[in-house]
Amino acid sequence: MPHRGVLHHLYGKRSVVPAPNFEPSRKKGVSKMTDGDAATRCKGLGQAPANQPQPRTGRRAKVKSGCRTCKIRKVKCDEGRPACNRCISTGRTCDGYGVWGGGSPALQNHGLPKSRLGSNALAVAETRASGIVVRRDLSSSPLIVSDSEQACFEWFARRTTTKMPGLFVAEIWKSLIFQASTTEPAVLHSVLAFSSHHQKAAKKGLNLGRVSQDLDEQEQFMLRQYTTAIVHLQSVLSRSDHSSTQIALVACAMLTCLEMLRGHFQAAESHFRNGLGLLRQGAAPYSTVGDNGARTLSPCDRAASGTIAQLFHRLQVQVGLLGNRHVAFPAINLPQLEPGPPITGFRDLNHARDHLDNLLKRVQLLAVRCRNRATNKQPTHAPELLVEKQDIDTGLSCWIGSLQVSKLDSSPRSLFAVGLLRLMHTMARIMLRASLWPDDESIYDTHFDDFLSIIVNAVEVRSHIREFETIEHKMDKSHSTVDLGWLPLLYFVATKCRHHRLRLQAVKLLDTSLHREGIWDSRVAAIVAKKVMEIEEGDFYPAEVYILDDFDAVSLPQEWNLTLPVLPESRRIHDLDIELPEDPLGQVAISGKIRREDGREEAFIKTYNFARQWWIDGPAKGASETPV
Repeated sequence: MPHRGVLHHLYGKRSVVPAPNFEPSRKKGVSKMTDGDAATRCKGLGQAPANQPQPRTGRRAKVKSGCRTCKIRKVKCDEGRPACNRCISTGRTCDGYGVWGGGSPALQNHGLPKSRLGSNALAVAETRASGIVVRRDLSSSPLIVSDSEQACFEWFARRTTTKMPGLFVAEIWKSLIFQASTTEPAVLHSVLAFSSHHQKAAKKGLNLGRVSQDLDEQEQFMLRQYTTAIVHLQSVLSRSDHSSTQIALVACAMLTCLEMLRGHFQAAESHFRNGLGLLRQGAAPYSTVGDNGARTLSPCDRAASGTIAQLFHRLQVQVGLLGNRHVAFPAINLPQLEPGPPITGFRDLNHARDHLDNLLKRVQLLAVRCRNRATNKQPTHAPELLVEKQDIDTGLSCWIGSLQVSKLDSSPRSLFAVGLLRLMHTMARIMLRASLWPDDESIYDTHFDDFLSIIVNAVEVRSHIREFETIEHKMDKSHSTVDLGWLPLLYFVATKCRHHRLRLQAVKLLDTSLHREGIWDSRVAAIVAKKVMEIEEGDFYPAEVYILDDFDAVSLPQEWNLTLPVLPESRRIHDLDIELPEDPLGQVAISGKIRREDGREEAFIKTYNFARQWWIDGPAKGASETPV
């Protein structure tokens, strides 16, 4: 179990969002529950509003956690995994912990989940001949909600969960989030905050570089839900038991997604890392640690932890693509994955994606280890690193073979997703082969054909990207998801391919992509990529080269476009790092170093001011106001 001190350190008493001074309006003579009242009240949960003591009743306090069998018997449960010791020692069958997993082996695959969250009965699943159908509304919820909260949740069920997850819908969006929202206030209010902001973004477009000082009614509603979620989250964490940690993780995941959609990327990364810490601590008694430090959840904790871990696993990968400093270590492995890609093919797109993410994450961890060794003047071709590199390389080869024999859906959406997976696989291979050479940027020159294939396929994607979208998706003006798409791929080409025509086309494609993919913002990626290209190329090419730069973003490069010489090593940026802005009008900082021909190493930090739309020398805080 996570120690209370650890949880308090991760989510202390300070709210992530300051409590706004909003008083809910109440018409005279009307007793109907308002948003402000409903945010902190619930039926049958025995929770007092924030900062108010619980009333004494003379009854003994009920146990808030434990297996279903012990609860029915009204005895204290030791919460052992997979089955509690109290049940085992008395010869009873342990019913486990509902959607949070566990239970005697005979019950783990019996088909019907005994859905319980913490201490609350959860009646949100109904059996039908075709299987389990999870209710996507609050009709059976014991929580009191207002009409506007009910409407907001309906938007979440109908629109947010179909648009925001992206092409590869993580399992958490299919059932667990609805089950948790039904009985857990921390989850419900984080979901409502996320849904409210998505509703605004879908109707008015994303806040790309525009921040209003005046909060409209929907923004006020979102902030109330956000603040209430944080209050309940602190209450959940104070219980310091396994099921409470799971509840906190679901709420944390929703708040991470909310901040990414808002463009508050530092807050999003903070939520993500706090959640990752909770996941590691909560999984510690039920997991194993591999040679690379990654923690794998045990089978007994797969039911809910595996579902939650899948989302954090994907967030790990997308955040790690920002640069070595952003790679989360140690990592969390998914418990439901086989040791390697199945030779008979993948079950579905998610199965293929999870295996590729696992390989991509291992590439990121290997690159960090090699960079650290190079910094400490240690050899990067140590035997254990070579073995890891070879094992990942074999895994990538097996993965593409498994994809080729997989019998996947042939719809336009599925074909688009498969194409994206292939491009991610290409990027992973390039990153892997460069990982053992952290001080040699010229290693990327050997992958010209791979970079070209990414650009050609990206142009094809751009031409057909809207074919598979539903009418509702086309009406959604946010054009964003919380999962990866092509932005990291284009950014990778723009910063690592030193061929002028190809990297410029990657920049143009970024520049015309007005959307966000999780923590990746097309506007931020394009601005950084342009600056990197400008720093590296300088005056290397003659002026007449730039006359040919006026081409359409979706025009394919011709053979004569690809004859320019690539940049020499002495002009290339090493250890490029990016510090994301705090908000849409914040500042993004990049840093790196260039090794000149005479051996000098020039380090730099440059900051882009979105409000003034210019680059300045120095870090984000205290930077010179002189544009460069």
